[in-house]
Amino acid sequence: MLRRDSSAHTTGSAGCISLHDVHKRYRGEPDEALCGVDLEVAPGELVALVGPSGSGKSTLLHLLAALDRPDHGTIVIDGFDVARRIGAGRYRRGTVGLVFQLHNLLPNLSAAANLEVVMFGTHRRRQERRARARELLDAVGLAGKYKDVPTRLSGGERQRVAVARAFANEPQVLLADEPTGSLDDASTATVVALLRDHVAAGGTLLAVTHDSRLLAAADRVVTLTAGRITGDIRKNDAVTLRVAAGAGGLE
Repeated sequence: MLRRDSSAHTTGSAGCISLHDVHKRYRGEPDEALCGVDLEVAPGELVALVGPSGSGKSTLLHLLAALDRPDHGTIVIDGFDVARRIGAGRYRRGTVGLVFQLHNLLPNLSAAANLEVVMFGTHRRRQERRARARELLDAVGLAGKYKDVPTRLSGGERQRVAVARAFANEPQVLLADEPTGSLDDASTATVVALLRDHVAAGGTLLAVTHDSRLLAAADRVVTLTAGRITGDIRKNDAVTLRVAAGAGGLE
């Protein structure tokens, strides 16, 4: 159900996230939000990005989503030069799926319509968009909530709609900001299983999180501190992974 059309990604760079010497400073701020970030995420990896508040995690996601532009450095995702932002709309519609921390659902549209709207401009016809939206809502445990607008949904239900929406166009790369932050254990298990299915099928996932349940499912835990990468722990390093999970960087 969540598999992508692999025929659209035939190069060796399919799904790869690559950042080199990325800098970002916001006007009026004395310090850089990102200070020379180098990061590679391969297809088939679930990478958790952790760090204290203000460390640059959300800034990094915004740059990867082509919602902002770095001051210096290169960002290439799935062969697309994100830093240039030329064709950014098509990139966000076809290459990446985004899960925002504050959900960013359209308040006057139903749960199903919030998914359907991101499929406009794709090959799917109206009936196909509707069927895809309902299929994804079913997958996150929201069968029967198709017609509910966001104000009639709980915070956890809105978060699950946002996760479902990220899968709508079968993206190669998922970028997620606290995708399980407001979910109970059962809903978290459902969402984490979908995320793991995505990477098992060759997709890529970079998730900002402090949720130990998602950290346990990650292949790598990358720590960002004051705009710099200060740690990169692989899951098979069980001792250091436990140290990272207990560190103050997971606030």
